[in-house]
Amino acid sequence: MTALSSLTRRFSGRAPGSEAAITGPIRGELLGAEHLAERARDLAQGQRLVERRRRSGRTPLLARLDETRKILEETHDRLAAAADREVDVGPGGEWLLDNYHVVQEHIREVRESLPRGYYRELPELASGALAGYPRVYELAITLISHTEGRIDLGNLALFVGAFQQVTPLSIGELWAVPAMLRLGLLENVRRMARRAVQRLEEMEVADQWAAKLVTASAQPAPALADLVNDFVAAPPELTPIFVSRFLSQLRLVGGSAQPLVWLERWIAEEGVSAEEATARATQRVALTQIMIANSITSLRDIGRVDWETFVERESVMEAVLRDDPDGAYVRMTFTTRDHYRHVVERIARRTGGDEAEVARLAVDLARAGAAADPSDSRRAHVGYYLVDEGVATLERRTGYRPRVGERCHRAMLRHPNFVLVGSILAGTGAAIAAALWLAGPEARTAWLGVALLALVPANDIAVNLVNQLVTAFFPPRLLPKLDLAEHGGVPEEFRTAVVIPILFDSPAAVDEALEHLEVQYLANREAHLHFAILSDFSDAPTETQEGDAAILEAAVAGVRELNARHAGGSDDVFYLFHRSRRWNPRQGVWMGWERKRGKLAEFNQFVRGGAQGAFSTVVGNAEAIRRIRYVITLDADTVLPPETAPLLVGALAHPLNRAVYDPAKGRVVRGYGILQPRVGVTLPSAHRSRFARIQSGHPGVDPYTTAVSDVYQDLYGEGSFTGKGIYDVDAFEQATHGRFPENRLLSHDLIEGSYARAGLASDIVVYDDYPARYLSYTRRKHRWIRGDWQLLQWLTARVPGPDGPEPNRLSVLSRWRLLDNLRRSTVELAVLLFLIAGWTVLPGSPLRWTLLGLGAVAAPWIVSLLLALIRPPGDKSWRAYYAAVGRDALTSAKQIALAVIFLPHQAFVSADAVLRTLWRLTVSGRDLLEWQTASQTERVIAGGAGTAWRTMWPAVALALAVLVAVAAVAILRPREAAPLWTLALAVVPLVAVWSASPAIASALSTSAVRRERRLSPSNQSAARRYALLHWRFFEHFVGPDTHWLAPDNFQDDPAPVVALRTSPTNIGLQLLATVSAYDLGFITAVDMVDRLERAFASLERLDRFRGHFYNWYDLRDLRVLEPRYISTVDSGNLAGHLIALRQACLAVADEPVIDGRTRRSLGTALLIAGERLQQYTASGAATATARRAAALAQGE
Repeated sequence: MTALSSLTRRFSGRAPGSEAAITGPIRGELLGAEHLAERARDLAQGQRLVERRRRSGRTPLLARLDETRKILEETHDRLAAAADREVDVGPGGEWLLDNYHVVQEHIREVRESLPRGYYRELPELASGALAGYPRVYELAITLISHTEGRIDLGNLALFVGAFQQVTPLSIGELWAVPAMLRLGLLENVRRMARRAVQRLEEMEVADQWAAKLVTASAQPAPALADLVNDFVAAPPELTPIFVSRFLSQLRLVGGSAQPLVWLERWIAEEGVSAEEATARATQRVALTQIMIANSITSLRDIGRVDWETFVERESVMEAVLRDDPDGAYVRMTFTTRDHYRHVVERIARRTGGDEAEVARLAVDLARAGAAADPSDSRRAHVGYYLVDEGVATLERRTGYRPRVGERCHRAMLRHPNFVLVGSILAGTGAAIAAALWLAGPEARTAWLGVALLALVPANDIAVNLVNQLVTAFFPPRLLPKLDLAEHGGVPEEFRTAVVIPILFDSPAAVDEALEHLEVQYLANREAHLHFAILSDFSDAPTETQEGDAAILEAAVAGVRELNARHAGGSDDVFYLFHRSRRWNPRQGVWMGWERKRGKLAEFNQFVRGGAQGAFSTVVGNAEAIRRIRYVITLDADTVLPPETAPLLVGALAHPLNRAVYDPAKGRVVRGYGILQPRVGVTLPSAHRSRFARIQSGHPGVDPYTTAVSDVYQDLYGEGSFTGKGIYDVDAFEQATHGRFPENRLLSHDLIEGSYARAGLASDIVVYDDYPARYLSYTRRKHRWIRGDWQLLQWLTARVPGPDGPEPNRLSVLSRWRLLDNLRRSTVELAVLLFLIAGWTVLPGSPLRWTLLGLGAVAAPWIVSLLLALIRPPGDKSWRAYYAAVGRDALTSAKQIALAVIFLPHQAFVSADAVLRTLWRLTVSGRDLLEWQTASQTERVIAGGAGTAWRTMWPAVALALAVLVAVAAVAILRPREAAPLWTLALAVVPLVAVWSASPAIASALSTSAVRRERRLSPSNQSAARRYALLHWRFFEHFVGPDTHWLAPDNFQDDPAPVVALRTSPTNIGLQLLATVSAYDLGFITAVDMVDRLERAFASLERLDRFRGHFYNWYDLRDLRVLEPRYISTVDSGNLAGHLIALRQACLAVADEPVIDGRTRRSLGTALLIAGERLQQYTASGAATATARRAAALAQGE
C-alpha cells in the first residue's frame, strides 16, 4: 500500500508548489498470475463505498490530468531543448521525446471518454488511501503497481475477473477501466518525466561545479582551495546522479590536484562513493527507462484493445442478458446490446438495485411472456421489457420513478399529435403576428389580408422550426438490429433479394445497369442474398420496337455472364425479370403495367408462386428466389455501401421490428413492413456541377432530396418511405395487395409505406445521385409534386380502390404526411404572391414586404444555423466546430440566393404540376403515369443555354409582368404608392435576377471545373528538390538484392539498418514513384519501363490469396512473413496505385519526345550538389583534404 499512500499524498489537493519535485513510480511487489488474482480479491474485500447521495461530486483525477498535461508539455520542451544542444537526456527522456505524441493522444482520449457527468456516476471509495476516488481507479493503479506498468489484456482480464469474484463491477465502471488505466499510466509517465528533468538539472549543476573547479585548478593554489571550501561549506544535494556526473567530469579533465582528490574523499564520506553513486545512478536511470517504456508501451496496447469485447466478456449483467429466451440478444449488433444495457444501468442506478438483478428480472419477464403466448416473439424477447412497451412493467416491478424531464419526454411521446400539430399551429400564429408587427402600423389596417397571404409562408416557417427543434432536442429513436455479418451472414430464414426496377431503352443502358448491379453485389456478398433486375422496355406506340431484341439479348447474356463470373457455375445469384409492354389506354402507349409499382407487385406475387405470366423473360433459378423473405429495392443510381444489406436485413428481422398486420384496420399496426435507410448524396454527383455542389447539402426536412429527417421516427416511431429500402414480402403484400386502382399512383412509395408501416433506420445509409442540372432537378420535382397531388383523395374518408371507393384505412399521421407534402408544394407560389401583393395592394413600405418575403425564404437555413451556433459539442474543439459552422453558413447563403433567384420559376413549376394533376384527376383521367427516367431527362435538357431560356421563359415573363404591374399601380394610384426610390429598391433587384435566372441556371449547370493551382517557381524548385532526394531512396535501395522491390524503411541512427520487408502499399508507392521519376525527368522512359517490368516480374513470384497479396513479404527470398494475413487497406491502396499507374503509362505515348523536364532535373541535381559542396566546405573537411594533398606532394 506504500505506492497508494504516496499517490494519495500527491493528490491531496495541496498547492502545486508544495509537492515534492520528484516522486517514485507507482510500483509495488511484482506478482505472478496466481498472486495477482489473490491481490485483486483482497482489494475487492477491503473496499468500502460511499453512499450515492453522499458522494462528493468532485473530479480530482480530471484536475490532475490537466496538471499532468501542462507538466508533460513543459518537460517535453525542456528535454527537446537539451537534446538539440546534444545534451544526454537519458534513455527515459528519449522515450518521452520519441513517444510524446502517444502521450498526447491518450490524454485527449481520457478527456473524450471520461466527461465529468460520467465520472461523478462512478462509485467512490469511502475509506483507505484513495478515499473519495473512484473504486475502479484503485483497481487500475493496483494492477499497474504490481506489473511494473506493463498492462496487457491477459493480466487485465485476470485481475478484473478475480476482483469480480468478490464484488461485481457496474457496466459503467467496466467502461471506465481503459480511462483509469490511462490515468494511472500517465501518472507514471509524469513522474518518470520529472525524474528525467531532475536528472538533467543535477547533471547541469554537476557540470557547472566541475567547470568551476577545473578553471580554478589552472589558477594559483589558493583559488582552488577556496572554491573547494565553498563547495564543502554549502554543497549541492549529493544525489547519486550528481556525484557520478561530477566525479566523472573531473576525471575526464584529469583532476589530480590534491584539493580535488580530497574533495572526492569528502564526498564519499558525506554522501556516497564514486562506485556506489555510479551504480545507483545507473539503476535509477534504468528504472526510469523501464517504467516510462512500460507505461508508454501499455498505453499503445490499451489503444489496440477491443474494449467492447472486453466489457461484454467481463460484465455480469451481460451474462444475464445473454440468457434471452428468444435467443435474439446474442445475435444483435453491439450498439443495440449497449442500448439495452444502458436501460438496465439506468434503472439499477435510480433504484439502488443491482444491475444483474434488474437484468435477471427482465429475462424472467420475457420467459413468462414466452410461456403465456409462444407465438408472440416480441414478448419472448428481453428487449420488449427494456426498450419497448414492456419497459413500464419492468419499471413498476423495480420501483423505478422517472425524473421530471423523463416524464415530460414520455408524455410528449404519448401525445405526439399535440406536440407536433399544436406546436406548428402556435408557431404559425406567432409567425403571422411577427409579420404584422414588422410590417408596420399601416399593414395592421389590412390584417386579414396580410394574415391570409402570410398563412402558407408562416406555416412553412413553423413546420421547419418545429421539425428542427424536435430533431435537435429529442433523443433519436434508433431501431434495434441483428448483427448478421458477425454471425455467418444472412441466414436461410432471412433470404433476401436486392432488386433494381429499371427501364431499358438501349443496350448501353443494359450494360450500365448490370455494371451497377455487380458493384452492389461486390459490396454485399452473402450466401442468401440475390441480386435482380426488374426491367421494362421504354414506352412505345407499338408493342414491339426494332431494338427490343438487341436490348433483351444484351440483358440475358449479361446476367448469365455475371452468374458465370461470380456464382461458381450456379444461376442463383443474379436474376433478370423482364416484362413485355402492355397497352394502356389511359396513357395512350404500350408500357410496363403500373411502372415501378407494378414491377414490384408482380415480383412479390412471383416469389410467392403467382404471377406466372407477368414476366416474359426470367433468367436465374426461380426455386431459390421463391424462398426469399425480404426485398431490398433500389433505384438505378442508388449505391448500397459495403455490408449495408446485412444491416438492413438484420434491422427488419429483429423481433421488435417484425410487422404485425391488423386485418380489421387493413394495415400494419406494430413493427415495420418497410424500413427506409437514410439517403445520402454520392460525392461524385455532388461535385458534378456548381448547382449540385451548392444544393446537395440542403438542410432540414426535405423528402424530395436526402430524407435525413427523423422527426416522425422520433415522435411517432414511424418514418416515410421514399422508394429505397427493405420490405417484408408477406407483410407488404398483406397491406398493399389489391389496395389501389390502376393508372392512379405515380408516387406510390409514401402511400405504400403508410399501409405497410415504414420505419426510418437513420443510422444506415444508402447513396443517391444528385441532379447535376437545375432543369433536371426541376423536372424531378415536377414529377414528385404530381405524384403527391394524385394522392389528394386519400385525405378524405373514402378512397379509390380497385373495385370502387372504399373506407380510408390510413392513420392520422399518414394523412398528415400527405397533407404536409401538398402544403410544401405551394410554398414558393405563396411567397411569390406575398411579395407581389406587398408591392401592389398591401399598405405599408414595399421594402418591408420584400424583407419579410426574403426572410420567409431564408427561415429554414437561419433556424438551422442558430441551432448550430447555440449547441457546440462538449467534448470536441469549438474552434473546429465553429469553423465548420461558418462553412455551412456560407453554403446556406448560396442556397438562399438560389432559392430567391429561382423563386418565380419554382412557383410556376409547382403551379403547373398542381393544376395539371387536378385537371387529369377531375377531367381527362389521362397521363397520370407520365414519367421519364433520369437518363431520358438528361438527354431532353442537354441543350445548353438555349434549352434553359426555352424552358424557363415563364419565369422571365412573370418577372416582367410583375414589373409592369408595380409600375402601373404606382402610376394609377400615386397617392397610395410608396416613394419611388423605395419601390425601385424593393422590386428592381429581384426582377433583375429573376429575368436573368435562365442564364444563371445554365451557368450553374455546367460541369464544375476545379481552378488550377500552380506552385510558385521557388516552391516548384523546392518540390523537385524533395522529389529527387526521395527518389534516391528507391534508386539506392531497390535492386537485385531486394528483387527490385522497395524495402519498408531505412534506419540511419543508431546504426544503418535496411528493413528488408515490403507490403502492397510499399509496392504501389514504389510503382508510382518510378513513373513520377520519369515525369520529373530523373530517369528515362527506357529506365522506367525496365524498373516496372522487373518489379512486376517479382510480383508474379509472390504468393497470393484469392488474388490478394499478403501484407508482408521478406525481400531476401520473397516468402510471406508470419503471421499471414490480408490487409483490405493495403489491397485497396495497391488497387488505386495500379489504376493511377495504368493512366500514367497510357499518357506516356502522347507526350513530346523532347521537353524541359531533363533540363529542370539537371538543375535540381546541380542545386543539391551545390548544397552538399557548401556543407563539405563549411565543415572544414575540404581544408583538411587540401593539407593532406599538399603534404603528400612534398613527400611527407
